[in-house]
Amino acid sequence: MENIENHREFLNHELVKRAKKNSAFSQRAFAKVLGLSPGELSEILNGKRKLSVKKALHIAEKLSLNPEETLHFINLAKVKPQTNGSSPQSEKTSQKLSMDIFEVIGNWYCFAVINLSECEGFQWSKDYIAKKLGISMAEARDALQKLLKVGLIEEDEKLGFKVVSDFIIGPDQIPSSAVRKSHFDLLNKAIVALEESGHEERNITGIGLALNSDEYKSVVKDIAAFRRELVKKYGFSNKNKNKVYQLELALFELTQGNTND
Repeated sequence: MENIENHREFLNHELVKRAKKNSAFSQRAFAKVLGLSPGELSEILNGKRKLSVKKALHIAEKLSLNPEETLHFINLAKVKPQTNGSSPQSEKTSQKLSMDIFEVIGNWYCFAVINLSECEGFQWSKDYIAKKLGISMAEARDALQKLLKVGLIEEDEKLGFKVVSDFIIGPDQIPSSAVRKSHFDLLNKAIVALEESGHEERNITGIGLALNSDEYKSVVKDIAAFRRELVKKYGFSNKNKNKVYQLELALFELTQGNTND
């Protein structure tokens, strides 16, 4: 899929791939898989409907994309048609925005601000954000500046800021190192929670599994399905939200090589 240039090509590729496996698989069936109406999918594929990042995240969940693939799909959704060449200034702007995106993805508290904004009593205040997330005032200020710059939030006359539902992420590269940094920082916070938080405020469990290596991808898909169910059940609930939690799932090999070597 290296030559795919936008989200429409990505989705068409997925549709063709599924149709090859099942000749009866149609665009209507694909729309059902994606949680879209047939008309909505048709307009997206034909370029008549823009794909918001919120909708791109929804589709990524339905396709069981991993975090890096999800970021890539979001970026593809925001790729504009290429002209006869970009100016040096536009390239510099893209590189600068890329660094800003890297820092937003890499700093866990940036997206935590977005989650916190859904909580009852939230205030677009550096003092409030710093206190609630346990970060410094400088980090709270940095988070707001970065979120504003990449288009995740925008200025609002009454509230100060507001979350943008159709925010834009510009570059089409996958900032995998930023994703790794974010997971590293959040796993370290889990270690701190294990030491400092009470049982009523944290749930850290783990299981060991002996698997055939071919089953790994199936387990990853099951984890993705579990995440989707959590988001479906709790992410869009109407109950007043008052705290932000982070769920980190880690599946990794403990053995070295094959046990029969």
